[in-house]
Amino acid sequence: TIPLWRVQVKSAVKNCKGAENLTCEDASHDHQYYVEGFVTTPMKDLQGEVVKESVFPEIVNNIAKPPHNLGWLHHESPYANPDAAKAAPAIVYEEARVERNPIGKLGVWVRGKLNKMHPNFKQTWNEAKEGFLNAFSMEFMPLNETKEMIGKELTNVVDQIKYLSTSLVR
Repeated sequence: TIPLWRVQVKSAVKNCKGAENLTCEDASHDHQYYVEGFVTTPMKDLQGEVVKESVFPEIVNNIAKPPHNLGWLHHESPYANPDAAKAAPAIVYEEARVERNPIGKLGVWVRGKLNKMHPNFKQTWNEAKEGFLNAFSMEFMPLNETKEMIGKELTNVVDQIKYLSTSLVR
């Protein structure tokens, strides 16, 4: 199964011990830092909306190409917080696909590389490793939504969106 959230470090240096006058610490600038997990599933989100599975291919297509392949820390997002000072992207999404999550629901899974030049990179990486940053927030404008009974609740069901961005969140 694919985990809901995972952090990972990959190094471009294959064998630190065999290189003369080079230690793994010296080569740490070659490391790349990744986060991966699910952006959305057809379950009610924190805004009380459900994004239909039929929208997932559109999300995958958008998240994988500029300018939508860039993401921010949520409080820096130009979409979630348009009055915030312009911030550098915290992440670039390199891979996206429709997958089943650990409970068997289809969702959009992404893998993104953290921006080592972001002014808060060290804090972002440490918070991701320690689980304080542990989710993604997909920012979109619903273009078509209906009200449907899901369980015993009337719920906004989104079947068409304008995708904007995906942020790292707590």
